[in-house]
Amino acid sequence: MMNARADDDDDEKEAVGGFWDPPPAAGEGDRNPDRDWLRRAALAYLERYASSEANLVRVLRRKIRRREALAERPVLDPDKLIAEAVAACLRIGLLNDAVFAESKVASGARKGQSRRKMMAVLAQKGVERDLAEAVVERDAPSAVRAALVFARRRKLGPWRSPGRVVDDRGAREIAALCRAGHGYGIARAVVEMDMDAAERMLADDEEG
Repeated sequence: MMNARADDDDDEKEAVGGFWDPPPAAGEGDRNPDRDWLRRAALAYLERYASSEANLVRVLRRKIRRREALAERPVLDPDKLIAEAVAACLRIGLLNDAVFAESKVASGARKGQSRRKMMAVLAQKGVERDLAEAVVERDAPSAVRAALVFARRRKLGPWRSPGRVVDDRGAREIAALCRAGHGYGIARAVVEMDMDAAERMLADDEEG
């Protein structure tokens, strides 16, 4: 059993190494343990989380700082090691900022995020503004639909619980929508809308 396990491990190491590494440069010396560790760390992170290229760079920088603190020694040429790890991830298709942005926008649409909120999320994750704007413009739902989806998730306006006391003209519910990036006019219209009209607008938007 132990021999079989060892063989499996050896096969996995060989496969991963061949999958990640470009052809060795002429005269290249021994393998750099920090480089190998960082590539494994990048792979482990991307197996758990979707990421943009810039976000992965930030994650790897944090990992290097922790490694240096624990080992009490510097990691040599960290910028080069990070660039190599990111390039390896790009080469095998684990990083794609366009696909990442599309996924974030789709997730935001299910949550009722406004376009402003989607842009903020993509900026925080390091997606370039031109790409973020293009994806949001193409894939994000209308402002009204986004506000309705948000209100339905938060049980505001037409979806508020029966018997809930609402302050003058639903000011707090309007404020909640505005804080989420929805415009005041749309927020007020949604809060004052009845259930039939809200559900009809959602259905019409899906069909359209």
